Amino acid sequence: YLLNKLMISLQAILVVISIAVLAGSLVSGWNQMLPPQTLREAINSLEEDIEKKKSELQQLEPSVKEMDATWNNQREPLIKAYNQERTKKVEALTVENISLDRKISQLDVTTQQNFQQIKKYHTENENTNEASQYEAFKNNVKNYIDGLGISDEAKAFMLKYNDNWYSKMILKLQVSNLSENQLRSEIQPSYGEMKNTLDNLIQSKPYQQQELDRLRAEVKYDFKALFLRIFYGLFQFILLVWIVGILIESLWLTIHIASNVQKISDNITQKEL
Repeated sequence: YLLNKLMISLQAILVVISIAVLAGSLVSGWNQMLPPQTLREAINSLEEDIEKKKSELQQLEPSVKEMDATWNNQREPLIKAYNQERTKKVEALTVENISLDRKISQLDVTTQQNFQQIKKYHTENENTNEASQYEAFKNNVKNYIDGLGISDEAKAFMLKYNDNWYSKMILKLQVSNLSENQLRSEIQPSYGEMKNTLDNLIQSKPYQQQELDRLRAEVKYDFKALFLRIFYGLFQFILLVWIVGILIESLWLTIHIASNVQKISDNITQKEL
């Protein structure tokens, strides 16, 4: 009984292995038919990148065109409003420094004398056209104030006065000395980056499309490899079923012979008795 069950199990295992051989042949043949994986991955990557840049173009183009139209149609009013805004800030800083000047004038004589030196230094250096130089002047004054033996209140007034003077000089530079491109970058701060990004996208798009077309032209499906792999798989399947089938059938025959021998032996023994 157990031997019969074993033989049935072997037949079931043979069926499973045979199906696996056929399925493996089909999958292997399919993979061999397809173009190389690296080529497919490169095409997919390029397609995704082109689609992404296409989406970016659709978002950037209207924004850049709108900013160009605004600048072309409203250039003078925009510059005028920008200059007026800077002028108002300069006036506000001037008023604040006048107030600080009055507060410092009420302090001790030594503090007033040191403050007059600072004002003189400011006046002597108000005609430069470099923002970096104004920053150096501000730092020189700050170091001078930090080295003075005056009260904390006096130092705070002087440092604030110095910072306001620096801000005024920078604002005046922005009003009088900036080129049109610099003015535009101040008025439309995001335009330059958006425009550069848009130009790069427009320039790179045709090159990427050409590369994608080239890669697609290299895509070839090897149907010969598919059919050969399927044929080889069928050959393996037939050979496996034939060889294993013979072995199983041989085992069956062996079992039957052994069973018949056992029966003959039992019959002879009973007759002798």
